[in-house]
Amino acid sequence: MTEIKNQTVKKIGKINYIVTFTSSENARETLEKKIERLVKKEVEKMSN
Repeated sequence: MTEIKNQTVKKIGKINYIVTFTSSENARETLEKKIERLVKKEVEKMSN
């Protein structure tokens, strides 16, 4: 299994966020789908 590691800096307002992620070439879920799933999960938590 090969892992791909990456890091990026995202500025939101006056705050810089350093985002580090690791993904596998064998992953079945795309990054976009994973983010969508995580956001939906957080929204569901907030509405309960």
